[in-house]
Amino acid sequence: MRALAAGPLALLGGLLLQCASASADFTTATLLSGTQQLQFGRANAPALSGDGRYAVFQGILADIPGVYRRDLQTGQVQLVSGDDAAAPSVSADGRYVAFTTTTDLNPSEEPAADSGCPEVYVRDMTVTAGAASAYTLASALDGTAEGILFAGPCPGAATGFSATGAQAAPGVAMSADGRHVVFTVLSRSNLGSGGSGTTTDPSQVAVRDLDTKKTTLVSVTPEGQPTPGGGAYPSVASEGRLGERTFELSEEGDELACSTAAISADASTVSWLGTNVPYQVPSATDVSERGISLPGLGLDALAAEAEPLWRRVLDPLAVTRRLLAAAGLDLYFHIGQQSPVLDGSFEGMEEPLFIAPALSAGGRTVAVTANAPIPTAEASWPYVNLRWPNTDAYVIRVPSDPEGSPQVTALTATPTYAAQMGALAAVKDIAISPDGTRVAFDTARVQFDLPALAFTSPPFNNTNSLAQVFEANLSLGTLQRVTSTYNGSEPNGKSGLLSFAGDGQTLAFASDARNLFFGDGVPATEVYIVHEIPAAAQPAPQEVGPTPILSPPGFTWQLSATVTAEADGSVLVSAQVPAAGKLGVDAKAQLPSSSALSPRRAHRGGTSQPGGKAVASSSRSSRTSRPQAPKHSRHGGGHTVALLTVAQAAVAAGGPSVLQVRMRVLARYRSLVSSKHGLYAVVRVSFTAAGHKALVQEIPVTFQVRARRKAPAPKAGKASAPAANGSPARREVAR
Repeated sequence: MRALAAGPLALLGGLLLQCASASADFTTATLLSGTQQLQFGRANAPALSGDGRYAVFQGILADIPGVYRRDLQTGQVQLVSGDDAAAPSVSADGRYVAFTTTTDLNPSEEPAADSGCPEVYVRDMTVTAGAASAYTLASALDGTAEGILFAGPCPGAATGFSATGAQAAPGVAMSADGRHVVFTVLSRSNLGSGGSGTTTDPSQVAVRDLDTKKTTLVSVTPEGQPTPGGGAYPSVASEGRLGERTFELSEEGDELACSTAAISADASTVSWLGTNVPYQVPSATDVSERGISLPGLGLDALAAEAEPLWRRVLDPLAVTRRLLAAAGLDLYFHIGQQSPVLDGSFEGMEEPLFIAPALSAGGRTVAVTANAPIPTAEASWPYVNLRWPNTDAYVIRVPSDPEGSPQVTALTATPTYAAQMGALAAVKDIAISPDGTRVAFDTARVQFDLPALAFTSPPFNNTNSLAQVFEANLSLGTLQRVTSTYNGSEPNGKSGLLSFAGDGQTLAFASDARNLFFGDGVPATEVYIVHEIPAAAQPAPQEVGPTPILSPPGFTWQLSATVTAEADGSVLVSAQVPAAGKLGVDAKAQLPSSSALSPRRAHRGGTSQPGGKAVASSSRSSRTSRPQAPKHSRHGGGHTVALLTVAQAAVAAGGPSVLQVRMRVLARYRSLVSSKHGLYAVVRVSFTAAGHKALVQEIPVTFQVRARRKAPAPKAGKASAPAANGSPARREVAR
C-alpha cells in the first residue's frame, strides 16, 4: 500500500462543475454477517483486512455477543472475543484483531482497581483463545506489560462503555502489520507519570508498539508533556458529565466506542480530534483569543472546541499540526454529527457519535467530517448549528514540508442554513482507501453542493431521511451512491460504519435496511460488502429482440412460501402448493450447548388452515419425543453450537391451494423468544406428493415477542407524524 501522490487531489480543481467522462458502478450488497446456514442476530462495525480475505465485526451469534472474524474465502466464522468486545480493527493479513472490552482477559497484568474499566486488547488469531498468549493488553504502561492504572471506578456495562478507561476507535486503530495500536485514555491515569500516581489528565492519545512494549504519548505539548485538561475529544470538559454516562452500542450501525484516534497502515502517523489545541499547537492563538459564546452553557472555550490534529509519531522531531485551520475551518463545536452539549440542555438531541479521521496508508491524506462555521448573516440564531449540525466531508493533503500548509478540499458543502432539509443532513461515518483515491461516507442528503465533484448517480427520493453510503472517486472527480436494493426501491434502513479493503475497490458497511437482499428476515443491523465495477467492465447496453413464440403454459411443479414473524412471538407460514399432498414445516436454530434448557411440557394448540386439514401443531412432541439429535459445530473460542428443532407443524392439502400454518416455539425455548434479540431460526418448508419429487424451501426468521411502541407526544406547534405501521414485513423466497 502506498500514500496518495499529489496528482488526484490536484485534478479536483479542474473537475469542478464538469460532468465526469467516466464513472464506476457497484455490485449489489452481499451479506457478510451470515449465510443461509449461519446468521447473526445483529452485526455492525465492520473492518476489512488489507488483503481483502477477512472481515471482522461486532455481532451476536447464537446469543453469544462479541467480535467475530469471517474468512471470506472459506466462510469460516471465529469468535475473537465475547461479552461486550466491540470496535474491532484488523491487520492487513487478518491475523491480529484489536478491540475494546470491559472483560479482564489478562487479569495478572491489570490493576485490580481497573475492574470493569474498558481496556484495549489485541487477539492473535493463530493462537487458541484459551492459550495465555492469545490476548495482549495494548493499553499498557511504557516499557512493561502492566496495565494503565485509572483513577476512580468504571461503571462497566454489558452492551456499552462509559467514557472511562482506555478505548480504541473501530476500524482505524491498528497498523497493517498488527503491531501498533492507537487508543484514547479517557480516565485520569498514570499514563504519563511513569507509574508513580494517577496524575495525567484524562482524554490523552497514545500508541502502543506490541513488540517493543513502548507506549508513546501523542497528545502532548511541544515539551513532550501530556496536554493539560486533555488533548483529545471526547473529554469530560467538552461533554459535561460524559464520564458518568454509559453509551449503548447502537443497533442502527453507529459505533459508540469513545475514541477519535486513528493510525496509518504504516504506523507512521496518528490523527485525532483534538481539544485544548493551543497547548499542543502554540500558534493556534485564534482558538484562545476567540473563545466560544453560547449563553447559559458555561463551556470552557479551549475544551469545547474540537478539530482534527495530525502527528508523525515515528519522527523524533515531529510536531502536532492542525489540518483545517489554513482553510478557515477552525471553529467546531464537535467534528461529527452532534454537539458536545448533550446533557439534556436541548430537546431532541441524539447520542454523540465519536467519528475518527481516516488516514491513507502513508498517513499524508486524511478524510474527516467537520462542522462548517455559522455564516455571519445567519448568526441571529446561534443554536442552529447545534440542532442541525451541517457536517461535511473534507480531504486534506499534508505536505512533507513542515512549513507548508495542508491542502484542504471540500468534497461536500452546505450552502446555507436556509436550504431545504434535503441539503442539510449530516455527513458521517467516513472511510478512505489505502491509496487515498476514494472516500466513502454516509449521509441522508438528496441535494448536494459539490465544490470539486460531479454527482453521477441517478436522482433518488429519500423520504425517510435515512443515511445511505456514497463514494467519492477523487481520480475521476465523481460522487456515486453505493447502496442499492434487490428490487430497485429505496433502502428502508440507514447505513453505518464503513471500511475499505486494500484494493480500494471493496467496501464493507453496516445497515439496518431489510431490502438490500431478497429474503432478509433479521430486523437489526447487519454487515454487507460491495465491489466496485470499473467503467470498462460494466455490462454493455442490452437490446430487446423480437417477441418469441410462446407455447401455452403447462403445469408447473413448484412451491412458493412466505414466513411472517408475528408480534406475539409466533411465525405464520403461508405456502402455495401445486397439488394434493403434505406440507411440513419445521424451524431449526443454532444454540450453544450451554444454553440447552431442560425439557418441560409444551403448550398444546391446534391450527386450522384454509384449503387443508390440520395434521399437527407447532407445540407437538414435547410429550411424545425429545429434540432431534443435534448437529454440532464449533466457532470462536471453543463454543459448541447445536442445531436444534425449536418448532414444527404439518398440514394436508386436498389439491392446489394456499395453506397457512402458525408455529410457536417449543416451551423449553420460549424464554429465548422473549429475550432482547429473540430466537433466530431457519424455517424449512417442504411439500411431498405421490409420484413427484419433494419441494423444499428454507427461509430465515426471528421468533420474538415485540412490545407495542408508544407513539411520541407531538411537540408544541408541530403536527404529529402519522403512526408507523406496526405490521411485520413479509419475507418471501421464490423457488
